[in-house]
Parts: sequence; structure tokens; C-alpha cells
Amino acid sequence: MSSGLFGLPAELRKRIWRLAVVDAFNSTTLQALPRVPGIIRTCQQSRREAIGMWLLESTFKHNIQDYDATWLCAHYKAIATIISSAEKLGAISETHYNSIKMMVSHSGAPNWRNLLKSVEAYYRDGEGTMFLTGKRLDEKPAELKVFVAAFVLAKSMRGKPWVEVAQALESWHVAIAAMDDAWS
Repeated sequence: MSSGLFGLPAELRKRIWRLAVVDAFNSTTLQALPRVPGIIRTCQQSRREAIGMWLLESTFKHNIQDYDATWLCAHYKAIATIISSAEKLGAISETHYNSIKMMVSHSGAPNWRNLLKSVEAYYRDGEGTMFLTGKRLDEKPAELKVFVAAFVLAKSMRGKPWVEVAQALESWHVAIAAMDDAWS
């Protein structure tokens, strides 16, 4: 018979995990790469029981300043690595991927160079990066639609050399800048 935390009924442990890993995590905006909370890393059983809950019930909050999302790509790659680990433990499956909540806010002014740098980071990162594009896009401000569309364009050109993608984006930039001075 187990003693301590693992001697408690599973339902009570779930409540403890929720308080320890989900509620505490949801109150912050990520400033560094996301890491599995320490309590989950204490042993295999805690990891197996709590990592899926942390991934599926937490909201990963990010803020993009002046349309520079280069670090956001690194965040998503780190989360993808954590998801892979959770999948190996059987804590989540591929069907859960769309249930992971990401909340991205933005501040500052449109900045084409930052956007291009961010799209390049995303493009060079390959298929391992999750990037949630287009959810409720009609509700977004025009400059954010441009931001998302740039990532969608790059994704549609996967497999081509970055130089070709950058040329396509620069051609597109001319049209966007002609319609909206903020992007010039």
C-alpha cells in the first residue's frame, strides 16, 4: 500500500494536481520557454498523472511585441517536445492536440522586419512547430490578419528554399503596404 500523496484516492490526487499545476500556471504570461512544473517532474507516477492535465487544462499565454514572434516559435517547439513526452507516457494522444489552449496577445505597431524575421524562424523550424492560425480570424484587427496570413503563406510554401518564400513575402509586402501605411 502506498503512503503519502499516492496513498490518496485518484480523484483527490487529481484535485491536488489541478491546484498545483493548472491554477498556478494559468495566472502568468510566459516570459521564458515553457517548462513542465517541478512537481510533475518528481517521479514517473506524478508525471503520468499530471502532465496531461497540465497540457490540456492550462492556457499557454504569450504576448507579441511589435509583431516579433521569433521567441514564440521556440515556445511552440518546447511545448511540442513536452507533448511528445506526454504522448509516450500515454497521458495524451494526437487527438488532444487541438485541445491545448494557446492565447496570443499583441502590442505595439506593425513592423514588417520583425514579422519577416518571425516567419523565417517558424519556417526554418520545420513541421515540429505548432502555430495556431486563423481561429476566429474575422474578429481580429486588420494588422493581425496580415500577421497570420504571412505564416499561412509560408506554411503553404513548405519545402521550397527560404529565399523563394522571402521573395514571395516581399512581393506580398508591397501590396499590403499599398493598402495599409502601417506596414510600409
